[in-house]
Amino acid sequence: MDFAAVIGIATSVLGLAPDTVSFIKNKLTKKIAITPNFIETKSRHWDSTNSVIVQNKTEAPVFSIQVVFWHDGNQKLEFKLEKVKKEIEIESLVINYGVVVYRGEVSGQKFAIVELLRLLPKESVEIDLQIEKSGSVKIFPVAFDEKQSKQVLNDKNEFVYPFTPPFEMSLSSIGLFLKKKD
Repeated sequence: MDFAAVIGIATSVLGLAPDTVSFIKNKLTKKIAITPNFIETKSRHWDSTNSVIVQNKTEAPVFSIQVVFWHDGNQKLEFKLEKVKKEIEIESLVINYGVVVYRGEVSGQKFAIVELLRLLPKESVEIDLQIEKSGSVKIFPVAFDEKQSKQVLNDKNEFVYPFTPPFEMSLSSIGLFLKKKD
């Protein structure tokens, strides 16, 4: 997808001015690379797995990287994030806090935001994505923090994961990856 298409989505769906979108895009894409940034599916059933690479292009770590996956309303996206592991044990659960998936919509347009806790300098992470039903998925970075990582445990040793949306949205679900402690 070219930059004109990104501006079209951002201005129509998010209501951002083209100059604002251009500034955000230039700042983010100089530091975070997404490959591919567009996937077209033809199948009506679960399509094959697509790998999306998120890369930190800088010499410094980046934190709270948010990657948005805009998709057609009839499509279902499933993320396979076993390759992104940062785990913490709380009582009988093991929580993979290295990645959280937020789902929702803006002006009828569906999206999923995959938030990665951190990427080290020049590090890449592979996100496996399965798509059900035909249509297109547009992928691009929307936010990151250059200064600090999120604190995932509070003073009471409780799991917390603060989320700052990159734009106004209706949030429909939050996905954490949990398993029972062995």
